[in-house]
Amino acid sequence: MSAPIRRQVLPLLLSLTSHPEDTSRSAASGSLGAFCKWLPEDDLNNVVEDTMLTIGSTSGDSDWQVKHGKSAALFVGLKDAPERIFTDSHKTKVITTIKNLLLADRVALAQNGVRSAGYLFVHLVKLGEPLPIDLVTPFCK
Repeated sequence: MSAPIRRQVLPLLLSLTSHPEDTSRSAASGSLGAFCKWLPEDDLNNVVEDTMLTIGSTSGDSDWQVKHGKSAALFVGLKDAPERIFTDSHKTKVITTIKNLLLADRVALAQNGVRSAGYLFVHLVKLGEPLPIDLVTPFCK
């Protein structure tokens, strides 16, 4: 994808991740997560740090839709490009974000937390790395 088109598509997807309509929000979030596989490194870091890993920074019941869009982008990103999202610089934040999603009181957020954890587990098993105990513990309860 050319840079001019990417500069138009990326802000649109980012804005639609907080759309009040579920269908639009889910489609945009899924597209943003899948887009991570092909984003240049600087754009990817901005998306990961400013969108996917800031789920816990907003609070209140009115923000659950924003959290839902961000968490959907995270699980799709972990599905399609885990090696680009679960990097050494983001490992701690990714684990903390997924843990917070698993403990969320909204079902949609907890579901996205389970999906994120599942895709991360698959990635780590393929690499032969140990699973983070902070993410395994919620499944043992």
